Amino acid sequence: FEKATVQHHFIPMYADLCVRLESDARIMPAMALDGRPDCFKICLLNRCQEAFESLLKSGSSSCDGCDDDEAMHLRKQRALGNVKFVGQLLIRGMLSSRLLLQCAQELLRARGQCAEALESLAALL
Repeated sequence: FEKATVQHHFIPMYADLCVRLESDARIMPAMALDGRPDCFKICLLNRCQEAFESLLKSGSSSCDGCDDDEAMHLRKQRALGNVKFVGQLLIRGMLSSRLLLQCAQELLRARGQCAEALESLAALL
């Protein structure tokens, strides 16, 4: 997941890999914790949601007190990478289309607190 958010040019490949891993019969028994066949998808969605929420929550606090341009650039790269990765998963049908509307609404609400919110929304659409 970390590589997918930083290496933007490989995001479609990582999304294809997730689709293959989800349907791989060898991965299913290892991932099925509670007998749920969609555990891989749930784990992936939870990780994307955690990264998305951390983007929105740390929007003003990490940008205002941070003078390090490299750290701000890396934060922006991860934010855009996460949103692009979610978009690729949506295209491949791994995530529900309702998620697109929820993400768009959250990004619009956070545009005042988070500098990356509007750019992330543009990347998602």
